[in-house]
Amino acid sequence: MIAMLALVAAPATNDQQVVICAVRAIPAADLTRLKRGMVDTVLTPGKPSSATEALLKKAEANAARCNPGDNAKADARAAGLVVTSIAVEALAARLAATGVEIARVNARLRQTPPTVLDAFLAKQYGTPAVASFMEGVMASAGTKQSDSTVRRLLGGYTINAVRFAKLSATPARS
Repeated sequence: MIAMLALVAAPATNDQQVVICAVRAIPAADLTRLKRGMVDTVLTPGKPSSATEALLKKAEANAARCNPGDNAKADARAAGLVVTSIAVEALAARLAATGVEIARVNARLRQTPPTVLDAFLAKQYGTPAVASFMEGVMASAGTKQSDSTVRRLLGGYTINAVRFAKLSATPARS
């Protein structure tokens, strides 16, 4: 699914290749552990476990190795693309398992003005625009506000999907 996400979401062929290359370099068991660790980190407050942190560092190193850029800024962008694409896939799968239709959530994200998405990423949750946005995302997911597990998963998915889209829209600099 990551390869598919990269093909659909990343506008530049180079971005697609970096994500696919970096993910293919991760052993299947490690990728499964990384995805599980990402979901666990969203569901439980705090920092990722040291095992998840180590897997994230490996994924970032793979991104730098697969990225044709030759500077730290290009490597950081590539790492962001890889890590957020893995997170989006992991969280989407978990949300789908709870009955959330990710396509409806994505449609809501595409309809949201960039200024609201920027405010959301800046954690301006108390503003009326961001509060309305999150209510709309929850409604599009068909979930109740009282379901804290789905709320956390949806928040994590939304943050990572928006970050991935912003990184994809940013031109690569080598």
